[in-house]
Amino acid sequence: MFRFFGKIENNQVRLSDKDIRKIKTVLRGKIGDSFQFLSNDDLYLIKISKLEPLSFTFEKIENGNHELKKKITLYLAPIKGDHLDFAIQKSVELGVNEIVFLNTKRVVRNIEENRLTRYEKIIYDAASQSKRNIVPVLKKIVCVKDLKLAPDTYGIFCYEKEDGSKNLIKNLSNIKEKNIAVLIGPEGGFEKDEVDLINSLGFNSVSLGNRILRADTSALYIMSILSTIYN
Repeated sequence: MFRFFGKIENNQVRLSDKDIRKIKTVLRGKIGDSFQFLSNDDLYLIKISKLEPLSFTFEKIENGNHELKKKITLYLAPIKGDHLDFAIQKSVELGVNEIVFLNTKRVVRNIEENRLTRYEKIIYDAASQSKRNIVPVLKKIVCVKDLKLAPDTYGIFCYEKEDGSKNLIKNLSNIKEKNIAVLIGPEGGFEKDEVDLINSLGFNSVSLGNRILRADTSALYIMSILSTIYN
């Protein structure tokens, strides 16, 4: 059953225009069709009662918690083509809370407004499909020099030259902080001065094994482990 996100105001279900179009044209909704609808933290079963204009009856139902025990922020250097779409989609399905694009010396990109809209749609659709309790946030690009690690956040820095003694899973075993920030660099990696700066900011460098992974594979790998540990 499809899950949509929005608000119930004045005893009416408020859907976005794109969700209304999806119900009408993609799902070919008809009177009596039902969907899940999340308003703030409350989950409802909504049922089409009228097509023009699209209207619903609704009832509150039990809302299970589908979120991880820790809040995950993923800092990701933009990668080319469909690889970025894939990394965003799968990270949302696996429980990420925020995605922040990261500019590095080897990747300096401005994300056009139409691309941001596309990524936000990918996030929304992935959150709906995986029955998330929230729609993860997509934040604007930050530079490495502007990174900040909050006191209640444990920072993970994926570094391809790190030795196996700093295995990712070993680093996650005793985390007490409420939040986790994961830093994934560009294809080709970080430059040495960036590595030194990131370490000085409090991020813990970790190894993902003996093989060099693509950035999108790294995101999937890390989020799968976090999802398993903190589910």
